[in-house]
Amino acid sequence: MLSVGERASIQRAGQDSHFIDALAARIVLDAAAPRDRLASAGAAPVVDADSLAALTKIADEAAGRLQKEAKLSHRQG
Repeated sequence: MLSVGERASIQRAGQDSHFIDALAARIVLDAAAPRDRLASAGAAPVVDADSLAALTKIADEAAGRLQKEAKLSHRQG
C-alpha cells in the first residue's frame, strides 16, 4: 500500500510524516468498497457507532493535516 519512498519518509519523519495521513486516508477509502457492495446487495449492515466515529475522526484529522501540508507546500513554492 506504500511505495518505497513513502516508507522511507515515514521512517525518517515518524508520526509527523504526511504519508502517515495519506495511509490512513487510503485505508478508509479501501474500506468503502465492501460497504458499497453491501449497500448494493440491499443488506442492512450492523454498525458499531463508537468504532465508526473513531474511524471518522481519524480520517478527518488525517485529511486536515494533509490539507495543512498542501497549503504550506503551496506557499513555499
